[in-house]
Amino acid sequence: MRPARSPLHAAFGIAMRERRTALKLSQDKLAEMAELDATYLSGIEHGYRNPGLLNVLTLADCLEIPASQLVRRAEEILREGGVSPP
Repeated sequence: MRPARSPLHAAFGIAMRERRTALKLSQDKLAEMAELDATYLSGIEHGYRNPGLLNVLTLADCLEIPASQLVRRAEEILREGGVSPP
């Protein structure tokens, strides 16, 4: 498995995955809702992809959460040491 782009990318992916699983959505279902490719979504969740603002806002909407909360959760994950450096 390749390393995440950065600890922040990895933390954002974890925050997104947490919310998606809390809503009991599969990656495929979320990708369909957001009109994104499932492999792209997987790349975001694993920290390999750097999603643009439009995709972050779209995903947050599909996850029924403000984008700022996803970013805030990613920052918490970083502070808690939930992501190891690449």
